[in-house]
Amino acid sequence: MVKKGAVYRSAQPSKIFLERVIQEKKIKTILNLRGHRGENAFEREVAKSGKISLFEFRLRVENMDFNMVERAYKVLADPKNHPILVHCLVGADRTGLLVALFRIREQNWPLENAMEEMLFYWHDPKMLPRFQQYLKKQYLLLNRLKY
Repeated sequence: MVKKGAVYRSAQPSKIFLERVIQEKKIKTILNLRGHRGENAFEREVAKSGKISLFEFRLRVENMDFNMVERAYKVLADPKNHPILVHCLVGADRTGLLVALFRIREQNWPLENAMEEMLFYWHDPKMLPRFQQYLKKQYLLLNRLKY
């Protein structure tokens, strides 16, 4: 849970998990950071039924498009999409980056705490230093605007 009643995170949900979390957390929106893939076809089925809204962004870890990250972030941060479930494959890197941005921008977390949470969820900063650089830049921009 990122924000009770509003923002939840996970790895790629199974069909059973997804059905349960939609019911228990009253999920209105799924933010899939893996893009349109065969193994998450059941998410599209649920969306077609009208039970949820589905946004799919194909964020590639190895060649991250930070403009697309910002578009996905707008979906995540928009209260009309809440309660929302955001996921990627493992829930560590792509999901971690979006959640860290949310923590910093919406919940006023210090950069260090947001990055610590990424590590808790198995993000490997040595493999993806651009993620930390991006978060630091966004944190500095946000704090420059506040003062």
